[in-house]
Formats: sequence, C-alpha cells, structure tokens
Amino acid sequence: MARAVFSVERACKISQALFWISLLAVYPVIINPFGVGPQSTGSFHAFTMPKIIALSITWLIGLVGTLLAYSDFDLKSTPYRLLRAPSGIQAYVGFLVTMCVTAFLTPNSLGFVLLGREPRFDGVLVQLLWYSLPLLAFASALRSRLSRRFPLIAAEVGGGLVAIWMSLQGFGLEPLELLNPAIVVAGRPSASLWHPALATAWVAGVLILSATWTVLRGRIHAWRIGLVFVLTMAVFFGGGRAAIIGALLAWILVAGIGCVKGQGGRRRLVVLISTIMMAGALTAIWSSAASRSQITSLTEASRGQDRSFSSRLITWQVGLTALAARPLTGFGPGFFSEAVWNYASPEQEKKLYLEFFPARLIDDVFRAGTLLTAYDDEAGRMVMIQANYDKAHNYLLDLALANGLPALLLFLASVVLLLRPVMRAPSIEALAISASLLTFAIFAQAWFATFNLDPMFLGLAGLAAGTSHRELGRKRLAEEAV
Repeated sequence: MARAVFSVERACKISQALFWISLLAVYPVIINPFGVGPQSTGSFHAFTMPKIIALSITWLIGLVGTLLAYSDFDLKSTPYRLLRAPSGIQAYVGFLVTMCVTAFLTPNSLGFVLLGREPRFDGVLVQLLWYSLPLLAFASALRSRLSRRFPLIAAEVGGGLVAIWMSLQGFGLEPLELLNPAIVVAGRPSASLWHPALATAWVAGVLILSATWTVLRGRIHAWRIGLVFVLTMAVFFGGGRAAIIGALLAWILVAGIGCVKGQGGRRRLVVLISTIMMAGALTAIWSSAASRSQITSLTEASRGQDRSFSSRLITWQVGLTALAARPLTGFGPGFFSEAVWNYASPEQEKKLYLEFFPARLIDDVFRAGTLLTAYDDEAGRMVMIQANYDKAHNYLLDLALANGLPALLLFLASVVLLLRPVMRAPSIEALAISASLLTFAIFAQAWFATFNLDPMFLGLAGLAAGTSHRELGRKRLAEEAV
C-alpha cells in the first residue's frame, strides 16, 4: 500500500514538473521562433497545427497532474465540491460556459472550422484549450508537490531562451540560418519570430517577474544579472512598443514600492537591477537600427503621428459601435474584419486608409469588402491591398466582440476574485507573478487574445491564485491550531 501511494505521489510530482516545464519553458520556444522563409507557406497544417498540437500536449500533461493530485477525491462529491470552490473559480467556470453558449448563438465562432482550409486559431474549441489552463494551473498550485520556485525558474528559462534568440537577431545573427544555411529569412530583425510584438511581450513579462522576484527575495546571483541584462536587450531588440511601455510602468511601480518599503539592502538591489536594465537597453539601442526606429516610433505615437497607433484609435471606436449593436452574444471570433468596415463612418474609413495609402490617394480609394484599390499617378500603376483588420487590438474589447458583454464581465470578475488573495497572503512568488501580469495587462490594451501568448500568462495567473489560496489555507489551519 505504501509503495502504491509512493508511486502516485511520484507520478504526480513528475506530471506537475512536466506541466510547468512544457507551459513556461518549452511552449514559448515552440510558439515564438518560427521560420518565415520559402519553406513556410502560412497554411493551417504547416503553421497553426503544430502549435495547437503543442498546446494540446501541455494541456493533457496538466490534466494528468491534476487528476493525480486529486486522486483521493470522491467523484460522487465533485459537483458539491465545485459549489464550495472559491468564488473566482466559479466565476471563471461561468465565463467558460458563457463562451460556449455564445459560440452556438454565433456560428462564426464554432471551433469546427479548425478542420477547414482557413488558418483559424481562435474558434471556441481552441480557445477552451488555453482559457481552461488557469484552472489546471490553479489546481496544480493548490496541491503542488514541487517547490514554489520551480514554475518561476521554468518561466525564466523560457523567457531566457526566447531572449537569446532575439538578441542574436539584434546583433545580425539569424539562428535559423545558423542551424540550416539553406533557410532564407526575411530581412527584418525579428523575422523568424511568429510576431516580434508577442515575443517581446513574453520576454518583458519574464523580465519584470525575474527582477521583482530578485528584489523581494533580497538576494541576487551572477547568472540572474546576466539574465536580466539579456532580457532587457531582447525587449528593445524585439521592439513591441506596448510591451516596452508595460515593462517600464510595471518596473516603475515595483521599484517605487521597493524603495519606499524596502530596507537598505533591498533599495540597493533596486538601483542595481535598474542599472543593469538601463545598460541592456542602451546596448540594444546602440547596436540595432530596429531598436532606434522603435524609439522613434514611440515618440511619433506620443505625438499622434504614428499611423498604426492612429488606426487603432479608430478600430477601438468602431469596435465600441459594433458592440453596442450586439452586446449580449457578440459576433464571434474573426468577425471584426467585416465589422471594421460595416460600422465605420465615411470619415473613419478615410482615416483607416491612411495606414495603407499616402494622403494624396485617400480620396481615390475604392473598397470592395476588405480589398482596397487606388491608382497611383506618380507610380503609374494600380495599387491593391487586402486590408484585414482581424481584431480591434484591445484585449477586453475583442473579448466582448467575440463572446459578448456577459462573458467579459464574468472574466473580469474571476480575475479580480482569483487574484484578491494575493494581497491577503502575499507570498514572494505570487507578488512577482502579479508584477508580470501587470506588464501583460498594459500590453493587452493594444493587443488581443492569442494562443501565442495567453497560455503562459493565464497559467501564471492560475499559479499565483493557487499559491495564495494555499497560503490562506495554511494560515487558517495555524489559527485554528492556536
């Protein structure tokens, strides 16, 4: 009997370790770097399916670990245990159920399009994979057989690997070409990443997590100095403006609290890490034209001169107009490419054209669906552009447009309720994760849900909530014992 119990405990520990390694260390490397040379057609089976398979394997590992951790539960009492679950879990389950219900009310979001030719990755079946990860992460953290540091170290490994990849590109060395000289990579610094902004957001989140964790623990190691330096360089090499802003604001908050509440040693750590970050940023900016162009782009955006930023202001306005027309169920994923033109006013349409055409051609643009055409007299040719605004580029707005306002409200309620115990039982690990989630939250105001980024951060959110609930349970037991 003891041998059987030992086997279950060991299997549970191994499964939980594999889950965190797969989600936070392996999955970011699989999901971000991706060749875009001639061998990559962007088709569903060549581009999207491998990522869905990787996400499914991670999910299954997490499910096995959860079942092993709760193997002593009586299945007959499971429905009643759910009713006694934390209110945040109940709200989150309500969000998942609402998302499934609205999927049948908006056939566009049914996940069965997965088997078609379109490279769709945001159907409800795939969304359930990554949106259910916080539940697995929460359950795993609540009955963890591992050290609390283990998942955070896994995240540092995953962030560090992507950061090294991005830094090599920033210095002009393409990793894919080093591995296979026959691969021809497009000529931008982050061409072999699935999307530079998403890779930057992940690296920025890990940077703030690692820096905050170091300050809270009050100890620093030489390897972590190098990690923070490389992560900072990668953030500026990648050039995701929203991620850079998120990292800066999150670190200003953490550093401010650390200086105000920390003792002398902790304050010195804040100054040391800030200096390392500054050195990494200056190295990236000095070494890469792409980094310098991103700084220029940030300056232009602050002045309202950036075309991409200006167009997002319009898509947010159009998204709110569309949501007002169908607030309860939304329109389903992928609808916004139609909504942006169906709900935009003539003035808004012309402003959107500016992202694709020079101002002198705006009055001559003809639109047929999402196809924009205009004759350029100076070039002497017809210009044709497929203008697909697939998202409004605001996480909360896109979530509401896809699933309706009730789903959005349940999602927000579950986040608040799940993370509230972090303040009541502030473990070092949970606070470090919260700083990382703040970085992602700021970034998400200019982005949308995607399986390239959400699984890692949602998993971290579930980890922070589960760790804090576990600490609260221990405090209650200690108080009752006294």
